[in-house]
Amino acid sequence: MDILKAHPYNLRPGHLVIVRVAGKNDAGWGAYSGPNTVGAPIASVPYQLGAPQVVEKTQSSITLSWPRYYGSGAGQTFDHDYQLEWCPPTIDGSDCEWTDLRYTSSTTYTHEALTSGVLYKYRVRATCVCEQA
Repeated sequence: MDILKAHPYNLRPGHLVIVRVAGKNDAGWGAYSGPNTVGAPIASVPYQLGAPQVVEKTQSSITLSWPRYYGSGAGQTFDHDYQLEWCPPTIDGSDCEWTDLRYTSSTTYTHEALTSGVLYKYRVRATCVCEQA
């Protein structure tokens, strides 16, 4: 199933979304269907992971942790991998850009070679073939 690409706070129960689907097998992804014409009702708001928490820090490193997410689809429960992103500080103080830092199946990560006294921003998302959180 294609991954829903929307911010969870824009999805409200009772509203309709327009969806397209594509299948995947050993040969790869098939073509997308046309969009549904009447919309699909949203039954519940998707789960949203919280921000990573600092569990340990030194002068030059930080260890982050987040709760394990077990999503479900088609009546099954799936363990997920995680995409950790960071927003590296900019020299001129302009807005930073979110950048992939690590893909992992672990729920902790130690980021090293950091500068003491600098603000670093992080976010994490759970990923699976069936969904994102």
